[in-house]
Amino acid sequence: GLRFLIQHYIESANQLPGVSGIIHSDVAVGKILRLAGAEARMACAEECGVAPQVVVINDGGAGMHGMGSSLSDPSSLLHNREFTYVPIHLHLVCYALLLNSCQAVARAWRRRQQLSQNELLLSVAERGLESSAPLGRAAVGAMPTAGGLAGRGVASSTSFAPTPEGLPPVRAIFAYGKEEVSLKVSDEGGGIPRSVLQQAWSYFDALGPDNDDSPRQDSRGLGLPLARLHARYYGGDVVLKSLEGFGTDAYVFLNRLG
Repeated sequence: GLRFLIQHYIESANQLPGVSGIIHSDVAVGKILRLAGAEARMACAEECGVAPQVVVINDGGAGMHGMGSSLSDPSSLLHNREFTYVPIHLHLVCYALLLNSCQAVARAWRRRQQLSQNELLLSVAERGLESSAPLGRAAVGAMPTAGGLAGRGVASSTSFAPTPEGLPPVRAIFAYGKEEVSLKVSDEGGGIPRSVLQQAWSYFDALGPDNDDSPRQDSRGLGLPLARLHARYYGGDVVLKSLEGFGTDAYVFLNRLG
């Protein structure tokens, strides 16, 4: 709260139409989602080697780093496109949710590739035993690995975020309601077990890379709790709904500030 007041006071020295300090009267949610999606894909690619596409649904626009889509009747989501909010805080919320979803999808995809590799090694070893022909070092070295598979079938418009075939996209949809603006970020990253779902909101114990029971203690676990804190500061909220074995939906509810 103190940081908000200080930053708002400093920015108030700049008199711009439609802007009061750090509060903007016409926040473009789709534009912020696409910018946050591009940044999330870059960070995901740096850590995981691959990054899914980010699909923003509602306004029909297409960003440089993600696809755009429109609904058959988008008028139901466009009650009032004038949205007064703090764009830098909205960007923080969108980036945290999109980054978590991108990383979950990338890690789930790599786990599937690793399982496929292990099955291939096992089948080759079994054939070698049946034929009594030992596997040579050259034959083993020529087998595909999870890292090598990441470079196959790449279909991406950007060099920093390769998107292999079979990598499901992360979808973000937003709607302008009468009282609030809502967002939903959906992924197919395997979901989070219900027994550890509350751990996602911890400032100290973050979920491990595989969403298992081994928490990771570092600063990277602050994204979700900080996103919810910023949303709740203005009377909104962030809610997680997970379908274990499939993926997670993150809902963001933002109060109109004007």
